[in-house]
Amino acid sequence: MYKRKTDRGRADHEQIMTAVRKVDDTGLPCRNVTYEHGILHCTLRRYCIRYRSNGGDGDMRTGYFNAQSVLSIDEEQLLVDYVQRAAALYYGLNTMEMRRLAYDYAKKLEKKMPNSWASNEKAGVDWLTGFLKRHREIALRTPEATSLRRAMSFNRANVALFNNLERLYLRKALTPARIWNVDEMGRNPVRSSRRLVSNKLEQSCPPKGDSL
Repeated sequence: MYKRKTDRGRADHEQIMTAVRKVDDTGLPCRNVTYEHGILHCTLRRYCIRYRSNGGDGDMRTGYFNAQSVLSIDEEQLLVDYVQRAAALYYGLNTMEMRRLAYDYAKKLEKKMPNSWASNEKAGVDWLTGFLKRHREIALRTPEATSLRRAMSFNRANVALFNNLERLYLRKALTPARIWNVDEMGRNPVRSSRRLVSNKLEQSCPPKGDSL
């Protein structure tokens, strides 16, 4: 949820390396070069020292890095694939289950994680928020409520019984006045469900991949 307050660290790799090479080739002070390239002189001096210590290596890393990331990009993608497949099979994970899954996954991989993960045995809320922002193909969605009895009764054998019901109507010449609905219990059997992590758009079941 952090919002940047300055433009520090906005310079890209090419911009920094151009300024570093100019200082190294011309011998100009870092302060003079920073005005032209828009880089802080202390930042440019630090990169110049690193550039010389590396023997003029132009492929040195620049910028800030996410050193606190628990899972790598590939590992998070496996987690996304698992969540998508679970949602396609109607076993979507809510936010609490998603956080516990991330903790179990990181623990299985013997990853270095914050102390709060180990004490709570689940990932933090900030991690889940960042995870959803990094992977825009998934989001929190509210599933359509339905009763378990209705879902379990929708099968080939029960649907085929409607043919017998039609024959019964025709044989007995039943009118609508002779038909009653007696399966109402006076209460709602449908439970409300929490939001689940799922695809943003309706998709078919993803292909099988590496399991967690």
